[in-house]
Amino acid sequence: MSQQASSAALNLDNIQGDILSGLPKKTQTYFFFEITNAKLFRSQLSHLVPLVKTTSQTLKDRKKIDDHKKKGDRTLIEMVGVNIAFSHKGFVKLGIDDTTLTGTEPSFKQGQQQSAESLGDKGTRNGPNFVPDWEPEFLKDIHAVILISGDSHGTVNKKFDEVKGIFGIGPVTQQNPASIKEVTTILGDVRPGEASGHEHFGFLDGISNPSVIGFDNSPNPGPKPVRAGVLVTGHEGDPNTSPRPTWAMDGSYLTFRYLFQQVPEFNKFLADNPVPLPGLTPEEGSELLGARLVGRWKSG
Repeated sequence: MSQQASSAALNLDNIQGDILSGLPKKTQTYFFFEITNAKLFRSQLSHLVPLVKTTSQTLKDRKKIDDHKKKGDRTLIEMVGVNIAFSHKGFVKLGIDDTTLTGTEPSFKQGQQQSAESLGDKGTRNGPNFVPDWEPEFLKDIHAVILISGDSHGTVNKKFDEVKGIFGIGPVTQQNPASIKEVTTILGDVRPGEASGHEHFGFLDGISNPSVIGFDNSPNPGPKPVRAGVLVTGHEGDPNTSPRPTWAMDGSYLTFRYLFQQVPEFNKFLADNPVPLPGLTPEEGSELLGARLVGRWKSG
C-alpha cells in the first residue's frame, strides 16, 4: 500500500510509527512491564521519548527500503523502531485521568481478562469470576508495553538493552535506579523465504488493514476508506464527543492477543471438506473453502 502524508490535519511527527504505517520489521520484541516507582518512571520516560519512532520517520524508513530494493540490493538495511503503549492500570499508576479514553471504550478500562470468556478463551469459572487459561504472566498487572522492531535480532537486542538501561534494568543501567519490573517479553519473527509477507495459514498478510483518509495515497481496492479518527484519537471520526486533553491526542488503542494457530488442523479441515463444485479438483475445492473462510486467496 502506497502511503504519504497528504493531510495537514494529521501531525505525523506526533503519531507513533506503528499506528498508521507500521514499523518495518523482520523481528519484533514486546516488553511488558509494571511500573514500580511512578515519579522516577516519569523522569526516566523523558529519555525514552527521543527513541520513539514517529510516523513521519517510519515513512522515511520505508522510502529508504524501497530505494534500496530499486537498486537491486537484496541485503537488509540496519533499522530499528521503538513505540510504547499504556494500559488503564498504567495510567492509574501514573496518576493520569484517562476518562476520555475509557468513556468511549469501556473495554480499555475493564481489560482483556474481563472479556476473555466472551472471546472464547478457555478457562475456569468460580461463581461470577472467570479465570482464563492464559500464561500466568498475562494474569498479572501490566502497566505498559514497549515494542521494538528491526531488521535483525542483533539490532533489536542492542536497542532493547538501551531501553532497559534508561529504566534502570538490564545489562546497561547507566547507574539508574529501577522504576519498572519486567512482567514478560515476547519475541516474534516474520516468516522467511517464500512465506515472507504471509501469515501462518499461508495467506498474504495486511490485506484487510483499513486505508485512512488523509494518509493512504493509493488504498487497496475493496474496503471503504475510514476517517482518521477511527484509528487516531482527536481527529474526524473519533467517537469521543468532548475534546481530548493534549496528551491523549494522536494516539490509538492497542490490543495484544497471544494466540497459537493450529495450522495443520486447519489444513486438514480444508482437505476433508472441499467445496463440491463442477470442474473443481478436490485440491481446488479445498483452496476455495480456505479463501471463503479467510476472505481472500492465498495470493491476496
